[in-house]
Order: sequence, then C-alpha cells, then structure tokens
Amino acid sequence: MELHVSHSDPTGAGSETAPAAEEQTPVLLKPRGASEPVPWESAATEVELAQPVAGATDRLDDIEFVALDVETTGNSPFLVLEIGAERFDLAGSLSLFDTLVDCRAPINTYARKRHQIYREMLAGAPVLVLLPVWFVWLGLAL
Repeated sequence: MELHVSHSDPTGAGSETAPAAEEQTPVLLKPRGASEPVPWESAATEVELAQPVAGATDRLDDIEFVALDVETTGNSPFLVLEIGAERFDLAGSLSLFDTLVDCRAPINTYARKRHQIYREMLAGAPVLVLLPVWFVWLGLAL
C-alpha cells in the first residue's frame, strides 16, 4: 500500500526554507496502511500562507482547490478517525494529506464496516491536536 504524506510545489516557489527559530518536536502522522508513524514537515513559508485567497475575478486555471474526506467513529459525538485531503488545481494533484487519528473511542460496528478502520490501525496515530498541522497544509490553498 502506498503512503500519501507529501507536498509538491511545481512552481518552485516553496523551495526556500525559513531559518529555524528553535528546534521543534517533529509532527508524526500515520497514513492508512502505515505500520509506524511518519514525520511530516510543512513546506509552506509564512509569506506563502499570508497570500490572499482567490477572488471573484481570478481565473479557475490559477486557483487551487482542496477535497476533504473525514472518517468518524459513527457514534455520537462523531469523533474523527481519519483525515484525508488533496490539494489540486485544474492541471492535477499538487499534494496529499492523509493520517489516521487516535480518538481513543469505540468505533461503531456499521462505521467500521463502511470505512474499514479498526482500533488496531490507530495504534501510534496522533490525537486530534494535529489539526493545526493540517490547517498549515491547507493554508496554501485557502
């Protein structure tokens, strides 16, 4: 099974790296099918994240989109088990984001049959505090 934790910048604009202010603990994601968590780093700079969003006069060819898929426990409250997203433009995929989330809650039998996510798969997955990481990744497409 292929792991999908990536970022690509076909324009090369994100190739510059900002100086590290201090050592940070790496963020670990656990894509579906991974036996162990994998490190993730954002290639987004603060300058890129500060760019304006698309306006009404922008051409569709120049706009980036995000498709989001969230799987839940199927129990109320519906707790997140997996976050998957793809940034793309009309030319194709730009980057993928996929991680399981250990919500430490039981998974409804119907939901488990539907999305095929089992408790054992969540071992080592991050808890939902990774959400700010996802917003950084998403920020390039906002």
